[in-house]
Amino acid sequence: MGSDIHPEDTPGNHNKFGKKILVVDDRYENRYFLKTLLSAHGYQVVTAKNGKEALDLIKSEHFDAILTDILMPVMDGHVLCKTMKEDPELAKIPFIFNTASYTEPRHRQHGLSLGADEYICKPIESEELLRIIERFV
Repeated sequence: MGSDIHPEDTPGNHNKFGKKILVVDDRYENRYFLKTLLSAHGYQVVTAKNGKEALDLIKSEHFDAILTDILMPVMDGHVLCKTMKEDPELAKIPFIFNTASYTEPRHRQHGLSLGADEYICKPIESEELLRIIERFV
């Protein structure tokens, strides 16, 4: 006899199962950590190594949020954000910067002025990161 409980019905987990997040970071360790953390909390996670790879994925798949580093080769997070926000359909996807390189208030202000929905400075506690993501998905 099968269980009648589905992950999406579990208290505290409503609406996040099946939500797909694109994690963009040039460092394997960061992609691995975020994918492990988010997957363990019921999210589908796809990763990309830079903004160009991310943009190609965004144009071919649906994502519920983008979580991206800024300083990356090929296309950085700033260009990715600006490019997405110039497209009316892509602009609807919540966009979150997650950076260890640009941590001053002026950097945050610049990131938000590009259209980012949130700007996170590393390091950040896992619980806080999850709370931020849950606000957008």
